[in-house]
Amino acid sequence: MLESTGSSAELLPWLFLANNKIVVNKDGGLMACIKIKTACSDTLTMEKRNIIATSHQKAIDTFRDTNISIWWNFHKHLDNDYPEHKFPDEISAFIDDNRKNFFALNPHYKIDHYCSIILHPNIGINKFLHLFQFFYKKKELSLATSLTKSIFCYFGENSLFPYLEQEMYDEIAHFECLIDKFISCLHDFQIQRLTNDNGSLGEFLYSSANPCHHKRTVAIPTENWMIDSFITDNKISVNDNHLLFAGKNNSAKYASAITVKIATKNGGLKFTSPETGINNILSIPTEMNLSFCFRILSTKQSSQHIRNMKRWYSYQMYSWKTYLSAALLQSSLGESSSIRSKKQLFDQCDDLQYQIDSSNTTMGHCNTTIMIYENDIQSLSKKKKLLFDWLNKTNFIFIEETDHCLSSWMATNPGMSHGCCRWSILSSANVADNLPITYYQDEYCQPSPYLSKITNKHPISFLSGEHQQKIPFQPYVGNNGHCFIVGPTGSGKSLFANFQMSQFRKYQGTKIFVLDYDNSSKVPILLQGGIYIDLSDSNNEKINLNPFSLLHDRTSWPWIRDWIFHLIGDSDNSLKNNYAHEVELIIESMSCLDKINWHIKTLYLHITSDPLKIRLQEWINKEFYGKWIGTGVDIFDLSMGKNPIIGFEMKSLIHSSPNLYPIIEYIFYRIERHLSQKTPLDHVTPSIVYIAECWNFLSHPLLMNRISTWLKTFRKYLCSVWMDTQSIEDLFLSGIFPSIRDNIASRVFFPNHKASSNSLKTIYMKEFGLNEEEVAYINDSQPQKDLLVIQGKSSYRASLVIDKDLAAILSSEIKRIQHLELCRETNKDNWKDLYLCHHDT
Repeated sequence: MLESTGSSAELLPWLFLANNKIVVNKDGGLMACIKIKTACSDTLTMEKRNIIATSHQKAIDTFRDTNISIWWNFHKHLDNDYPEHKFPDEISAFIDDNRKNFFALNPHYKIDHYCSIILHPNIGINKFLHLFQFFYKKKELSLATSLTKSIFCYFGENSLFPYLEQEMYDEIAHFECLIDKFISCLHDFQIQRLTNDNGSLGEFLYSSANPCHHKRTVAIPTENWMIDSFITDNKISVNDNHLLFAGKNNSAKYASAITVKIATKNGGLKFTSPETGINNILSIPTEMNLSFCFRILSTKQSSQHIRNMKRWYSYQMYSWKTYLSAALLQSSLGESSSIRSKKQLFDQCDDLQYQIDSSNTTMGHCNTTIMIYENDIQSLSKKKKLLFDWLNKTNFIFIEETDHCLSSWMATNPGMSHGCCRWSILSSANVADNLPITYYQDEYCQPSPYLSKITNKHPISFLSGEHQQKIPFQPYVGNNGHCFIVGPTGSGKSLFANFQMSQFRKYQGTKIFVLDYDNSSKVPILLQGGIYIDLSDSNNEKINLNPFSLLHDRTSWPWIRDWIFHLIGDSDNSLKNNYAHEVELIIESMSCLDKINWHIKTLYLHITSDPLKIRLQEWINKEFYGKWIGTGVDIFDLSMGKNPIIGFEMKSLIHSSPNLYPIIEYIFYRIERHLSQKTPLDHVTPSIVYIAECWNFLSHPLLMNRISTWLKTFRKYLCSVWMDTQSIEDLFLSGIFPSIRDNIASRVFFPNHKASSNSLKTIYMKEFGLNEEEVAYINDSQPQKDLLVIQGKSSYRASLVIDKDLAAILSSEIKRIQHLELCRETNKDNWKDLYLCHHDT
C-alpha cells in the first residue's frame, strides 16, 4: 500500500491488452468493459423499474458457478463542454452566450454508466487441473506427458502467469461467449462495447484512475507499454480522512470514500429492496464515482453460507429465558415461544436455498463504495455533509472510510477486488434492486444521418436535469421534428418555444415561419432581424400580400386560378365551372405585362363577366377587404431570401371573417412552395413552422385539415411543425387528434396544477400514454421553469432557467411588446439598443 505521495500506477490492477477488447489484469484476470447508454430515471413506473431490475438480475445469473466479478461504475463528472456555433445575428448569439454563461456559473454534470466483467484465473488445485485438461484434451498429449508438463508449468517459471499463450486465447474465446450471454439479457438498453480502436476503453480506464482530468478518447499503446504506467497522470497522497490527487497543470482533487451496506428486505421470498432509491445519491451536486462490485460465489459456497446463516438464526430464535426454562423443565423448545422476527429470517434461509437450487438467483460478495471529489477540502466537507444527511434518511448503513480510504478507492477500479476491505454477501436480486435505476433513451429517437451531418450531431439546445446533468434537447426522430408544447397560461411555453427557435438558428441556412397569436413571438422575431407581419396594424401600410407576384411561375397558375374563385366565395364551384377558362386566359395575359401591373386591380380590369366582377369589387375597395391585399411587391419576395424568420400575426385573420381565409390560404401556399422548392433532400436545410395557440387553428375545419396535411408531408422537406396550446383537451378534442398522436415525435408538457383532476388525468394517461409519476410531476412542478419531455419510449424531467436579460428578448408579455413598439417609434435606426438598455423601465 502507498504510504506517502507517489504515483497511483502501482495501485491499478490493469496490466496489458490481450486484444482490442480484452484487458489482462495483474492477477491474470481477463476484463471486458461496456458502456450502457442511459439517462437517470425520472418518471419510471414501478412496473418499469421492476423490469429493469429483473433484466439486471438475469444478466448476473448468466455467470452462475463461474469465477467472475462484475463492476458497475457510475461516473459523475463536470460537463464543461458547450459547443461553439456561428449565429446569423448578434441577438441570437447573445442568447447562446447567455446560456453558455449559465452553465459556466452553475456546474452541470455528465453521468456515464459502465459495466466491467472480470473472469478470474484458476488458482491452487483448480489451476493444476486446468493445465492438465489443456494438455490432455486440447493438445491431445499422452497422460504421462500431460501430467509432466502440468507439474512443470505449475511449479516452473510459467507459474508467475496463470495462462500459457494458447490457453489464454482459448480462455478469451470462452469469456466472449459469457459476455454475449450477459449482454443479451440487457436487450432493453443501448450497449456499447468499449474497444481500444476508438479510444473508448482507454477513456474509461483513464477517468477511473485520474479524478483530476477527463479525456474523451485515449488510445492505449499495444507494444512495450504496461497500462498502469501509461494510463496514470496523477500522484496520490493519503491523509487522515481523505485522499489528495495531484494532476497535471497544478490541478488537484480531494476525495473521500463512503462504504454503503446495501439494505435487504426480509418480507418476501427473496432478499430484495425495490424502493431503496440509491440513484438519488446522484442528485448530490458533486463529482463522484458510485461503484458496485459483485463477486459471484459458486452454488457450493452459497449453500455453505446459507447453512451458516441458518445456524446463526437458530441460536438467535429463542431468548435466554426460553433456553433456561427448557433446560430446567427438560422440555423441548416450542415454535410458539420463538422470536417472530428471527423465525422469519430462519425460514427465509430455506426460501433462499430453494432459489439457489432452482437457479433463480445467485449469491456473491458485494461492495458498494461512493467516492466524492472536490477541488478543495472545504467544498469536500460540505458535499460529504449533504451525502450523510441523505444517507441518514434512508435505511442504508454507511461508513466514512478513514484508515481504509485508499483501499476503498482502489476497490472502485474494476479488477481490484483483492484490495477491498469490506464485503457483504448478497443475492443477485439484492444487487439488481439496488443498482441506480436508469432508463434508456429510445434508439429510434435520434436524428437521421443526414440531419446529424447538418447539425454536426449538436442538439438545438441544452436543458438542466434533476441530477444537474446537461440534457440535450433535440426534437428530431429521424427526419421527424414535429413537436407540440402544452401548458396553461403563464406556464412558460411561449418562452420555451421562442428560446428553442432562437437556438435553432445555429444551423446554417435554416428558415423559421411563425404563425403567431397575440404577438407572443413578436419581440424575439424583430430583435433577431426577422420580419413581423400584422395586417391589422395601421403602421404596416407598406406591407403587401400580393398573390399575383407568382405570375412568373407557370406551375403556380392553377393555384392562382383556384385562389381567385376561393376569394370571391365560390364554395360550390358554380362560378369556376362557367368562368375558369376566362380566368386562365386573363392570368396568362397578365403574366406578359410589366410586373408593376401584377395585382388584383389589373385582374378586375380584365374581367368582363359581371358575376365575377361584382364579387371582386369588395376586394378592390380599401374600405372593405381591399386593405388586406396589396398592389406592390409582395412581402414574401422581399423577405424570403433576406429574413430567416418571418412572423405572421394570425389573430385578426382567423377571427375577423371567414372571407379572409383566402389570405391565410395564400400565406400557407407561400410557405409550402418555399419548402417544396428546396428539394432534393441532399440540399435541404432544416426549417420550422411554429403555430402559436394552435387551438385557434384546430377549431376551423379548413385550417385544421391543412395542419394535418403538414404533419404528414413536411418531414420530407426536413421541416418541423411546432405548435403550442393551453390545454391538452384542445388536442384531444380536435378532429385531427390521430394525426397529432401518430405524427408528432416530441411532446413537451409544462406544469398544470389541474393535471391530477379526473378528466385531465384520463387524457394524459389514456390518450398520450403518460404514467402516474409523469402526471404527478406535471401537477406539482414549478411553472416558468420545469417541463417534461417525451420522445418515443423515453421521458425526462428538465428545467429551463431564463434570467431577466433573456426574458426581455424572449418574453411574450404585453408590457415588453409595448416597450418595443415605443422604442421603434422613438428611434427607428437604433431601436434595438434602446430597447435592450431600458427593458426594465
